[in-house]
Amino acid sequence: MIHRHRTLLFLFFVLTFFISASSVLFYAYGYRFSLERGIFIYTGSLSLKTNIETVNISIDGVTLPEKRLGLLNNTIQISGVNPGEHMVEVSVPGYKPWTKKIVIQSGITTEFWNIFLTEENYERTPVPATEQAIKMFPAPNGLFATVKKNETRYSIDVLDTGATESMEVFSTSEAVFLPTLETNIEWSPESHKLIIPLTKDTGPIYAITDIKTKQSYFLNEITTITTPISAPRWDATTKNFLFFLNQGNLYRFNTNESKGIFSPAELVRSQVSAYELSGNKLYYLSAEGFIYETNGRGESEASKRITTTPVTINVASPYSLIVYDETRLAVIEEYAGRLFVFNKNVSSDTLRELGSDIKSLQYSDDGKKLLFYTDNEISVYFNQDWPAQPARDKDSVIQVARFSIPIKNVQWTEDYEHVLFSLGKTIKMIELDNRDRRGLSDLVTLENEPTQMLARFGTDILYVVSAVSSDTPAVFSITLPQYTTLFGL
Repeated sequence: MIHRHRTLLFLFFVLTFFISASSVLFYAYGYRFSLERGIFIYTGSLSLKTNIETVNISIDGVTLPEKRLGLLNNTIQISGVNPGEHMVEVSVPGYKPWTKKIVIQSGITTEFWNIFLTEENYERTPVPATEQAIKMFPAPNGLFATVKKNETRYSIDVLDTGATESMEVFSTSEAVFLPTLETNIEWSPESHKLIIPLTKDTGPIYAITDIKTKQSYFLNEITTITTPISAPRWDATTKNFLFFLNQGNLYRFNTNESKGIFSPAELVRSQVSAYELSGNKLYYLSAEGFIYETNGRGESEASKRITTTPVTINVASPYSLIVYDETRLAVIEEYAGRLFVFNKNVSSDTLRELGSDIKSLQYSDDGKKLLFYTDNEISVYFNQDWPAQPARDKDSVIQVARFSIPIKNVQWTEDYEHVLFSLGKTIKMIELDNRDRRGLSDLVTLENEPTQMLARFGTDILYVVSAVSSDTPAVFSITLPQYTTLFGL
């Protein structure tokens, strides 16, 4: 009898083991028993990543147990979610919640790796010595050139944002600071000189200013060229040298004088509609509509033609050439705002027209995306396939936002999955992810429309130029924390 009881007990434990092991395996593989349906359901999972290290998560109004909020590189894995639609909310005290209606599929992880929570109230930090500032331009070494306007007088100050005073290096009452798409104030690579775009009744003029000596020359005068000059750019390969266009000719010029005499400008290329410098390479759009690349700086240097199908050039309009590298570049006809892109991942030789009335554009740091906008629309073009969720195809365009009033100050955030812009007096941020709907947040509402926004990647700082009064700082900053790295460091 005892032997029989031992056998039954052994069989009971064996059966219990197999039932438990099967349940564990079913659970590990994502199966859950549905009491409503009386069957096992193959569940899915959810993966989240946020810019805040610790967050609260709820699914369909139910807050998840704290034990399920383990974080690794700010990635939260939530398994065992039943297939179908769910409402997910991510929240942190002091921040605006992020919510989306999501769809979970059996055996598939649904990823949201670009959740950016914005603060309910951003603290504004005034930047000293920026009274009457209307624009600011960063230098490679961390300084800023600020443009100030006092009635009819324009001045350029050099400012270190950690200091309480600025240094005026240039001023004029006879010209107006009026940058265009093709040029703004440009620092030399060594941060020792500025190119300052101005305009007079006779047309555009450019001041070359030495920061240390505060000595300035007008480019037209020192080159002895009397017809209009346009698009001056510093040569990154040689100190004090710059390029400029004049009547379809591209010149290179030494801004240093020798015994009071400037050397003549050297012709680099003729019949040029636009050009751009990228590292030690020179790219230019010819008058025939082709794009070329050269490593040289002289007229005799050989060029390589990148595109073999030309764009039709409007001789009455200036053009801008924006280069990421020899495989990805863009051209804008400024009068009509026509945008053309060259993407070697799609075609080896042609420029595709994306639209008209384009105001400006910006490549992402990795070159995979191109942000561009009109007065009322923000769009993104994909140079490469984007396999991360939500997946996008190369050579595709998504419209991110459309408004009835003008959009200004459009620019990427550091993750290149969100866009900053201003709409009237309000600074906003919108995400590219259009699953359910795009998250749109108001960051700050100002007393006046901002004239400029400048995000400084790596410091989590957004500078905003918006004057309250003539005797208060016109520039303030807010902190936009980006995604933390491994273990929240």
